[in-house]
Amino acid sequence: MKNQDIIKKNFEFQKIIQKNYSVQNACFIIFLDKKSIKFKYGISVGKKNGNAIVRNKIKRQIRTMIFEIIKLKKTKKKNLIVIVRKKYKDFSYQENFGHLLNCFNLIK
Repeated sequence: MKNQDIIKKNFEFQKIIQKNYSVQNACFIIFLDKKSIKFKYGISVGKKNGNAIVRNKIKRQIRTMIFEIIKLKKTKKKNLIVIVRKKYKDFSYQENFGHLLNCFNLIK
């Protein structure tokens, strides 16, 4: 994945969230826009998850998880926003990977 596949702008986040199609579990909420030209993703980690160092670590972990899931599954062209919940810190990396994989499996 290249940097051009990352959603960074607030108006892009809001546009996808307003589509109102989401999948969620204990650790993640994933908002989708199914009608997109190519695969793009955005990651949002709130301040309740920790200070900037912790939030950046979580973003790096989720980015790695997304790359692994894309290798496992050939994802279709979708824009998605991954929002991390506070319970993320209660689980290990492997458990969180399983939670994220379950969310991706629920996407139709």
